[in-house]
Amino acid sequence: MAEKEMARLVFTEEWDECVADLLEMKGWCGIGVVEMPDGRRIPVEFYHPARLASDLESHLKEGKVYVAEPHMIVIPEVTREYMEKAVQQLYEEGYFQHL
Repeated sequence: MAEKEMARLVFTEEWDECVADLLEMKGWCGIGVVEMPDGRRIPVEFYHPARLASDLESHLKEGKVYVAEPHMIVIPEVTREYMEKAVQQLYEEGYFQHL
């Protein structure tokens, strides 16, 4: 039986415990790239809901009424486990086909 093709999350910077802790604390990760089975690479950004709310509050003070980031994925915690799980679920749902 052939192995099922899946997307894979990679990072544009070296991943270690310091990076993991920092990203989780910040509630944001902008170093993720989804590698598709066909070789395409799609940059993604992960946000914690509280970080997103904080960013919106800051934007409102600047007169902007939105937060919009290309390829934004909101997850419960900015951890590698949640990021990888979100990428796999989104891939299975066909999300990346539209990007």
